[in-house]
Amino acid sequence: IVDVLDAFEERVPVAIATCAGDPIEAIAAAFGAYCTVIDEHRQAALLSYRESKSLTREGLVRIKALEIQTSEPLRHVIREGASLGLLIDVDAEILAYNFLLLAHGWALKHWYFERKLDLDAYIACQCAFALRSVLHPNYLGKYRHLIELATKPQPDATTSL
Repeated sequence: IVDVLDAFEERVPVAIATCAGDPIEAIAAAFGAYCTVIDEHRQAALLSYRESKSLTREGLVRIKALEIQTSEPLRHVIREGASLGLLIDVDAEILAYNFLLLAHGWALKHWYFERKLDLDAYIACQCAFALRSVLHPNYLGKYRHLIELATKPQPDATTSL
């Protein structure tokens, strides 16, 4: 669990720093970094869900504190985007954790998503879905590249009626 959180702590701020101060681009980059770390540690992420109940109370408190710490860069750029009017009025805590849950969803439901999407397509689809719901309407055009997918995932034989 700590290895995953350490990877978040290392890579998310680096991803954000590449975005030249644009908070919406930074949100997308941070989400991509979270997903990439989860993909690289998919089995550890799954194991952490199953085995976190075996942690001591002190261990669980430590893990929770580390998780909050490693999600702060994302909350920061969300708050920045909201303060600049790029986002509708959002709760930065809730939105940040929605993005984190989407990132963890790649590990939790990989068996399902991998049938139609590779990691990059998953990141693009989930980021587009989430950003469309919170971008201020005045900025939809500016961030079209993040909210509209060039290719839509295709249904496979197991989902066709």
